[in-house]
Amino acid sequence: MLAFLSGAPGPNGLRAPGRVTKRDVARAFGVGADKKTELKLMIRDLEADGAITRGRKVLQRRGRLPPMLVADIVERVEGEFIAKPAEWNESGEPPRIRVRKPKLSRDKAPTPTIGARVLMRIDADGEGEDLPVAYSGRVVKILDRARGRMLGVYRELENGAGRVQAIEKKASARELFVPPGMSGDAVEGELVVLEPLREGRFHMPTARV
Repeated sequence: MLAFLSGAPGPNGLRAPGRVTKRDVARAFGVGADKKTELKLMIRDLEADGAITRGRKVLQRRGRLPPMLVADIVERVEGEFIAKPAEWNESGEPPRIRVRKPKLSRDKAPTPTIGARVLMRIDADGEGEDLPVAYSGRVVKILDRARGRMLGVYRELENGAGRVQAIEKKASARELFVPPGMSGDAVEGELVVLEPLREGRFHMPTARV
């Protein structure tokens, strides 16, 4: 079940959908009506052990990304886009996801840009005692082509806050304040993608990295 929640195919050969429910697990493993009570107890035990989390009937392996998720394209490294999950409720930094390029030239997979929000189907590239879980995936759909977002150069301030000078021509004179905890580990002089927030104190425009 844990492997299925991590993206491995079930005994019937089908992979888990983006939001896995108890019904999806029962269907994948051929659990009949006479075994549903045992399945319910197994899920409860895994939840008590901290192996999985359950919210609004959706099951997810703790510390692992679901096979389908919404992610943000955050950077480009050696010609490859890197994404991070749009939502991350676990402790520590969210995992990085390498965006795979289409294998065939006729593959019409959407091409994202930095700052875009996308729907991705992902796989765990490997895991083990000495090998951290790494992810790669393909973009299924572009949900947001960075509408309302902008690029800028990050400047560190005290107490973890920062300021960013926008570099786009239409917003070149605009400076935004980044509240503490919203810098995304940006460092002095780094080029960042900003998501504007509502105005803060003294009507200063704010944003998060």
